[in-house]
Amino acid sequence: MFRIMLVDDHPTMRMGLRLLLGQQPQLSVVGEANSAEEALPQIDALRPDVVVVDCQLPQQSGIALVSTLRARNHPTRLLALSAYDDEHYVRGMIAAGASGYLTKEDAPHNIVSAVLAVAEGNQWFSPAILATLEEEALDPHEPLPHSLTPREREVLPLVVAGESNRAIAIQLHISEKTVEKHLRSLFLKLGASSRVEVATRAMQADLCSPLPD
Repeated sequence: MFRIMLVDDHPTMRMGLRLLLGQQPQLSVVGEANSAEEALPQIDALRPDVVVVDCQLPQQSGIALVSTLRARNHPTRLLALSAYDDEHYVRGMIAAGASGYLTKEDAPHNIVSAVLAVAEGNQWFSPAILATLEEEALDPHEPLPHSLTPREREVLPLVVAGESNRAIAIQLHISEKTVEKHLRSLFLKLGASSRVEVATRAMQADLCSPLPD
């Protein structure tokens, strides 16, 4: 069972999320906080698998909370769930190290799916967020293979082959956190919301072939 913590300064929102996620046999809500300051010691003590965090919190922002946890190399994964789909918040959360970003207008089943995906080490972005970032998706008129970094070109074929983050990390001699970082970039560059979409778009664009000399 995956352990979930909720960080949002709106008690009604936390209650709704607790009820929604608590109905899932794979999920258990183990803690709640209304600020980053209140959340940090709980996260250290409870060691949740996923923290669902709002962008706007009293005093420190959700982005600051994610950055702090990533700077500590904390194993907890972060999922942004915000009322805002503004580019500033989205890019800030992703740059800080969040594994996904949803809006509070997303359907309940999408929220559940996102939490499960992030808990399992995957990324998840709602369609609205992908639309916000679509200008960074690969342009079909560009020389696509050169739009990816060398390391992304190493990770991508392994994703297409269905390898897990752990298997990719072992094969490339890097950490799972580094794999997740490259996957976040691939999701955004390819405008994909799942590993299946990443694989499909990579194959369509022939991104798994070797780079020309």
